[in-house]
Amino acid sequence: MKRLVLQLCLGIFFIVITGLIIYKVIQKQAEVETICPSYTFFDLNGKAYSTDSLHTPHTIIIFYSPGCTFCEHEGKELSMNAYRFSKATVLFITQESIDSVKAYSNRYRLDTIPHYHMLIDTTYLAILKFGITTIPTTLIFNQNKRLISKHEGEINAAGISKKIYP
Repeated sequence: MKRLVLQLCLGIFFIVITGLIIYKVIQKQAEVETICPSYTFFDLNGKAYSTDSLHTPHTIIIFYSPGCTFCEHEGKELSMNAYRFSKATVLFITQESIDSVKAYSNRYRLDTIPHYHMLIDTTYLAILKFGITTIPTTLIFNQNKRLISKHEGEINAAGISKKIYP
């Protein structure tokens, strides 16, 4: 009888501990999604670009892949509507090769837009740090680096504008 009670107590103890661990993981994920993480990416020339240096009224971060059809549409749309985001910093972030990023950037003339930055995640940890589960994903942060919108999947310029200027 004592052995059964002991096993029952240990089972309950492990269930409670597992529940607390899951709760902490979910709580940590919520924190990642509400404040722009400090992270360093690299531009096409190998120069470091840190999220700590962001100071515009809005920062739009787009996690994309140059070969993704939805990302192609989004790149074209944002290129044609760059004027809508002239007071924002727009970061296009991928883990792909420099050559594929250059081709994507050239295709939509993104490299000619001063407030658009083509960046590469060389450590492959940004998707974890930013909580990315889908490509493309667009994150919009305010000047205090607080997340105001997270959109998974393709979004057009009008959709982003509605998030920034409701």
